[in-house]
Amino acid sequence: MGYKDPPTNSVMISKFMAPAYITSSLGMDFKRSENLSIYLSPLTSKMTIVNNEELSNSGSYGVKPGETMRSEYGASAKLVAKKKDLVKNVDGLTRLDMFSNLAHNPQNVDVDWEATALMRINKLLTAMVSFNLIYDDDINYISSDGVSHGARTQLKQMLGFCVTYKKKKKK
Repeated sequence: MGYKDPPTNSVMISKFMAPAYITSSLGMDFKRSENLSIYLSPLTSKMTIVNNEELSNSGSYGVKPGETMRSEYGASAKLVAKKKDLVKNVDGLTRLDMFSNLAHNPQNVDVDWEATALMRINKLLTAMVSFNLIYDDDINYISSDGVSHGARTQLKQMLGFCVTYKKKKKK
């Protein structure tokens, strides 16, 4: 569960399958190399599921109040690029997903962009820094006093450390 007001946790904003996103598309994937993929789809279906009565009744995640699913149809594009040893001991990865609902405000493109850097500290320890930016025109920001302010950009950043072990191959 996600809450708007940690550590009090009195205002729930998400729960398992609230929201859930299902996207299906028909398109072409251009792979110049294993490090670059560009996928274009003129036929895309995006479904948003809010399987929680409280969130559904409040119209969260763009569903109409009281409904549990919102369907959108349009076009999408996805770019994935990765680079090993971007600089010494640092690998980079970026992913950009875009969706346009062609039936309603096609000029307002939903964006989900993630950039990640993996930094090898030594043979066992790796650090990860990740940024994720999300913008969806159909999701309104509602302030603590209950006033809707329209769509807003969301940003998530993470810092993590991993312990890795690679077994040597036998000769």
